[in-house]
Amino acid sequence: MIWSALLIFLAAVVLLGWRVGASPLSGTEGHRAITAHQMLRSGEYLVPKLYGYTYLKKPPLDYWILVGFERVLGAAEWVWRLPSVLAAGLLGAALVLFSGRWFGRMAGWTAGLAYLAMVPLWSQTRSADIDSLNALATNLAVLAMVDLIWFSNADGLGRRGAMALVATIAMAAGLMLKGPACLPLVIGLLIGSAILNRSFKPFSTGWVYIILLLGFAVLVVWYGTTRSIIATQGLVPDPGGEDEAMRRMLIHNWNQVVPALLLGPLVFLYMLPASAGIVVPFLPAVIRVMTWPQRLVARSLAGAILAAFVICFISGMDNPRYAYLYVVPVCPLVGLMAQLWRRGELTTTMRNVLGSILLATSAALGVAAIAFVALTGRLTQWNIPMAGAIGMTGVVAVVAMVAWRRNAYRPGVIGLMILLALAALAFGEYKNRERSGRSAYQAAGRLRQLIGDGTPIATWYTVWAQPELFYYANADARPMPPEELRQLDHGWMLLFRDRDHNPDEWDSVLGLKDQSPRQGHILRLNKAQVLVIHRD
Repeated sequence: MIWSALLIFLAAVVLLGWRVGASPLSGTEGHRAITAHQMLRSGEYLVPKLYGYTYLKKPPLDYWILVGFERVLGAAEWVWRLPSVLAAGLLGAALVLFSGRWFGRMAGWTAGLAYLAMVPLWSQTRSADIDSLNALATNLAVLAMVDLIWFSNADGLGRRGAMALVATIAMAAGLMLKGPACLPLVIGLLIGSAILNRSFKPFSTGWVYIILLLGFAVLVVWYGTTRSIIATQGLVPDPGGEDEAMRRMLIHNWNQVVPALLLGPLVFLYMLPASAGIVVPFLPAVIRVMTWPQRLVARSLAGAILAAFVICFISGMDNPRYAYLYVVPVCPLVGLMAQLWRRGELTTTMRNVLGSILLATSAALGVAAIAFVALTGRLTQWNIPMAGAIGMTGVVAVVAMVAWRRNAYRPGVIGLMILLALAALAFGEYKNRERSGRSAYQAAGRLRQLIGDGTPIATWYTVWAQPELFYYANADARPMPPEELRQLDHGWMLLFRDRDHNPDEWDSVLGLKDQSPRQGHILRLNKAQVLVIHRD
């Protein structure tokens, strides 16, 4: 299984990391990368800061990882995104190893392929954000805990201890990356596996409590140390992370109910065909041919996913992007089906159903590639790798469909693998263009011309909306709340306006409502505008 895991790792790194540094920072990437960059320059590692302002939206492990990569490789977009690419590869490799251990070699290999085929995860893999690392830590903790609770009873203390160590490190990492975001799947494992397996064993396994206790201990120690430093140095505390966690603890208004109910179905729809593996432990034809340990593991994985989405509903989660990682444990179930298929233990009907699913996948990916070109109508503006990948995707989709229709399963699988590879390359080029359009990189060049290098500039909301603006402009951003900006009587000032979603600083600071400013320079940031003025 080692070679299969290595191959999946390399495939993920190469395909999902294709030209990963070819676009500037955008979205929330700047919050992670620039915070880490400034952490390295200042040497202050316990209290994260963004342009000198205390920034505790997330625990610091992501920043520490980015700091380590930047220290070795230098400051660049591809360096800040590399940890996400490697995390995706490591998660794919882990799925191969655990699935192979539980269900067999073919199961491991197929689980890795199913993971690579989860298209919604491709975006976070190419980002300097926190999601890919969090997906690795959360799912690694769950996989190790499943093995520890249900599969390694016959193994020696050394094996169980190793699994407990892996789960503890992964649990602590998940909490230090994104706080409670790992808990729905971890708690879902305990509740869901206990219900589906009709056993209290998850709650009677002592290792589980040690894992949770040590994981939370790491988070509590950092939190307490950080609060002590903030109080001692007289820093302005940032309650944003705590407020966000409390808001997402429970549904607090009726408007959240419908979006929260739709979250699970939407995520499963986005993750097709891999997400269809959730039904594996409930199919009578499959249950009859599984061993007892395999049933326990399969039910635990399905139970963890289903219970996680129940927890997400209770918390009012409505953004599918936050829940993609909770579907990853379905990959070993897809691998189990492949293993049973190869052994000839599935009925003819079941084999035909699986073939139809893969056929539909090939067709859908091919049609999506063609629609991509038809809807944009700008193929001539795309570069050669993207255009070539899209064209080849359509060709391979047709070949794969013909192979499946003739029951040539092996050529069909190979065609599907090639199709995924080409689609991943095309997606990478698309994502680079999409990020370039959302980034403040172009506006930063104009700002740099206006104020010069290293010039102090007072601002507020723009720092939290698009911090990359000041990084690319080489400006000395100085965050000041609106009440302080109103009192500023000299120097450069940058004010944000986006009437649809965010506060209008043109109005709150300058008293400008609908009229255009008579002085200053207006720069466009994606769908927003910023006003740059100088007060004498």
